Amino acid sequence: LKMVKWILNETYMHYSNSEYLNKLSKLKLMPIDMKFKLNDLVLFHKIYYGTSKTNLPHYIHKQTDNNPTVFQRQTRSYNIQDIHKVKCTINPKINAFKRSYFYRCHELWNEIPQDLRTIQANEAFKIQLSSYLWSTLEPNRNGGMVLV
Repeated sequence: LKMVKWILNETYMHYSNSEYLNKLSKLKLMPIDMKFKLNDLVLFHKIYYGTSKTNLPHYIHKQTDNNPTVFQRQTRSYNIQDIHKVKCTINPKINAFKRSYFYRCHELWNEIPQDLRTIQANEAFKIQLSSYLWSTLEPNRNGGMVLV
């Protein structure tokens, strides 16, 4: 928030959440939580497609054509043909594990649309993901933006 005020030379202004998001959008700056998601998912994408020196840990599995039974039906709309989903075989019992990078990112990865998960080129993925994340901000009645 202080950064936006400094850039716009509005040090003593007070913004509502929607005003703040609207100003970020005009400056083409992502909200910090969105930027963290973007960076996490870009790195996870590189790991998933093998362009990083890091590998997926033993408890994170890709769904494959050969082994679709690893993935239990989670909802009525679950798509067994979506081979780009990942599954964690560990049921976390403590919040520290739920906040760990791979557990957190496997959930984020499965939440983004399938067409994004199928993009193999790193830069194309980053551009499309950024557009998708911006689209998750909805305009409100006053012309501002709100996180959905």
